[in-house]
Amino acid sequence: MDNLLIMFILCGRVLALSIIGYSVSDNSQIGISANASADIGNHAIEFGLQYEQRTNAYYGYGPVGLWTMMRQIANAHINELDKSSPPIF
Repeated sequence: MDNLLIMFILCGRVLALSIIGYSVSDNSQIGISANASADIGNHAIEFGLQYEQRTNAYYGYGPVGLWTMMRQIANAHINELDKSSPPIF
């Protein structure tokens, strides 16, 4: 029963993305292919060249993870307080 509930909760969600906060991916791929054939008797000569370049880019964000990260960054200045001798007003 627990596995069924987990499948329902995680349906359509990327768990790592919601924890980390954001994701960036950039992949490039280049392919070159050459093909040659020759039958000189009766003149059947073929030559082929193929060049392929592909770029895949992805940007994603998880609002829960970003919210947690923003709260931590916003409160980072509190770590620099001198708690041993606070100012007296």
